[in-house]
Amino acid sequence: QQVIDYIQQESANYKHVLETFELLYDNIDVINNGSQVQLTSRDGNIYVVNIESYIQQEIRQHCANLLK
Repeated sequence: QQVIDYIQQESANYKHVLETFELLYDNIDVINNGSQVQLTSRDGNIYVVNIESYIQQEIRQHCANLLK
């Protein structure tokens, strides 16, 4: 949940998709090794959003620190 919260706060791509499509979604998943987010809308459509590389790096670093 912390990763998803971080993406929601920091990703311009994520925010752009929400604003452009006025998207109301029921589910969000991090997919493809943290490089994308999959949003499932309330009407069942699926949107895949690329996550910026700097956010991917932050997530990887955070996960690496958890394993130490």
